[in-house]
Amino acid sequence: MNFSESATSPRKVSRAVNQEAALRLRIDGRSFTEIAQVLGYKASSTPFRLVTGALDELAAKKTESATQLRTLETERCIGIIRDADTVLRDPETKPADKLRALEVKLKASESLRKLWGLDAPAALDLTSGGAALPSMPELIAALRAADQVGLDHNTDHS
Repeated sequence: MNFSESATSPRKVSRAVNQEAALRLRIDGRSFTEIAQVLGYKASSTPFRLVTGALDELAAKKTESATQLRTLETERCIGIIRDADTVLRDPETKPADKLRALEVKLKASESLRKLWGLDAPAALDLTSGGAALPSMPELIAALRAADQVGLDHNTDHS
């Protein structure tokens, strides 16, 4: 590869045009062998590389867009938290306004934690039907009691 090659060199422009054509043909349901024939390649490996390269570029753009969106949302939430802090620190702010600022700050903080995956997922209890689960000491005591009942039951009383 020539590192001094221009981004608009005839070779790079030709590759971009062929990549787009290969991708469109693949979207239309054509096999790589058919794409090779249409675009004038000897083997199906070149259209395969063109299509997978295009898909990799799309995935990278999607990841980049998600990262940019996360950054924008983070900055927005941080701005909201700073504004709420300003209201909370102002000694002339009415108590009702301070309460509202605190609620806004908490919601923005919650959004940040969700955005960055900092909150542990909520545990779901699928076995107790919503009833309170026993504590560990209660479980141990229940197991011991069940074990005692089993021992008493297996004891020969003759």
